[in-house]
Order: sequence, then structure tokens, then C-alpha cells
Amino acid sequence: MDKIDDLTFSAMFEVLQSGMGLLNDLEEFLRPLGMSQARLSVLLAVSETKEGFVSPHELSRITGKSRPGITRIIDKLGEDDYLTINRDYRDGRRKQLALTKKGQDLLDGIIPEYNRRILGMSADFSDGEKRELLRLLGKIRHEL
Repeated sequence: MDKIDDLTFSAMFEVLQSGMGLLNDLEEFLRPLGMSQARLSVLLAVSETKEGFVSPHELSRITGKSRPGITRIIDKLGEDDYLTINRDYRDGRRKQLALTKKGQDLLDGIIPEYNRRILGMSADFSDGEKRELLRLLGKIRHEL
């Protein structure tokens, strides 16, 4: 078995702990709204598409969630009237997802507070430090 040095272990453990802390903070913020990070990620991905709609396959790729997981999230968001789920007019086997007014209203209510929280967490970072953080986290993500 490969042996890990203390510095490597500490660095990667800190990345993991920081990520879990961010996720826990977000989940606590979203819970009273009946939302989760996964559901919010899907709504944000749909809202950010240029065409105004996106397929489940594309959402799976964008969010990194499994296709069955995305399907469950989409179905629940559709049941809750946050998304419309339509057949692709070019290929009836495919689905196209779009935000409903209720979904857009939900995002409009969440985003300002969410942004405030993110700004608070990152207030002590210079622009150079933010770029370096992105670079380093990108290296980790590339290895996954």
C-alpha cells in the first residue's frame, strides 16, 4: 500500500472538510425552503442554458450526478411545478426541461441571500487568491 505523507493528508483532509462545511451551510439554508443542493444545482443549470431548456443527459454531465439521480430530481422538481418536462420536438425520445415561473421565482428568492453568504465566506480572499484556489481545485477535480 502507498504511504501518504502528513502534509498531503492534511491538505486533502482540509479540502474535504471545507467542502463539507460549504455543503452543510448551503443545505441548512435551503432546508426551510424545501430544497437541497442537488435540486438547486439542477434549477441553476436549467436557468443558465442559452436555449432556455436542457436535456436530462446534459444535466447529468453538468452537475456530475448519475443519470438515475438526475431523473429522480427532475421528476420531483416537475411534481413541485418548478420545471416543465416536455418531449424534444426533434427526437420524441428525449426530454427538454425548462424553468416554470414558480421555479424562476424560487431562484430569484434564493440567489440574493445565497450570494450574500458566499461573499461573506470569501471576503478575506484577494482576487489572486481566488484565482489560485480555482486553479488548485481544478487540479483536484481533473484527477477525479
